[in-house]
Amino acid sequence: MTNEQLSRMYELGCGRIHEEVTSLYESLHNSEGEAREDSGKVYNLIQGFRRKLSLELDLIATSAHENAEENGGLDES
Repeated sequence: MTNEQLSRMYELGCGRIHEEVTSLYESLHNSEGEAREDSGKVYNLIQGFRRKLSLELDLIATSAHENAEENGGLDES
């Protein structure tokens, strides 16, 4: 994988994280802009966000690892 391809994978993962953060923020408010007070609903929103966040972080980490393997070893810097 080239450095450009690796950068693109980082961009993809970080872009999706950004979208998910925005979506979470919007979901934590009702259509009138008031904060949700239902702790059960908030908990469920957070759980869903954590799952999606974990997937994107795994994409970033896997991309870095695959790049290191293809280019002759792990670079800890």
